[in-house]
Amino acid sequence: KWRAILLDVHKAARTARERIVLASLYLGTGHLENNIVQTLRKSLQQQSALRVNVLLDFTRGTRGETNSKTMLLPLVRDFGDQVQLSLYHTPNLRGMTKRLVPPRWNELLGLQHMKVYLFDDAVIISGANLSNDYFTNRQDRYILIEDKPLADFYAEFISRVQEFSLAVGENAEVVLHRNWQ
Repeated sequence: KWRAILLDVHKAARTARERIVLASLYLGTGHLENNIVQTLRKSLQQQSALRVNVLLDFTRGTRGETNSKTMLLPLVRDFGDQVQLSLYHTPNLRGMTKRLVPPRWNELLGLQHMKVYLFDDAVIISGANLSNDYFTNRQDRYILIEDKPLADFYAEFISRVQEFSLAVGENAEVVLHRNWQ
């Protein structure tokens, strides 16, 4: 059950020393999701060498007033270079299309849909987003693999996707990634 993986995510986030990489469609905005953010906060406070990279989808991650971006923004503000929050924005949604297609419908044009959760050298590959529905009402498959080369591969892969995604700054601004070419 996903509830078991939620406990694994909390434990892994508490014990990570070098890196946490989260790639998901979105992070929910409820109590359980807030607990994940608070666990990340505590880990960042305790481990100055820890780096947290989060990759979410732009359209899904900014839906509504309270959203994935607003949930994670305090970590970006408080921990500077230790936290990188990226929002993938499909190139299919621009210009006239972006202005005409309403929210939620715009998600039909393309999404960042990975669900990979990495803690040091442990990789969780799942079908579940980081949200209450998946934590409580659904049962999704996942696999936990502890393997440094695989963890390095996924960390680099997600980092590469972050390079052509939008970066969230400390003032909530969304800008091109510093390595954008």
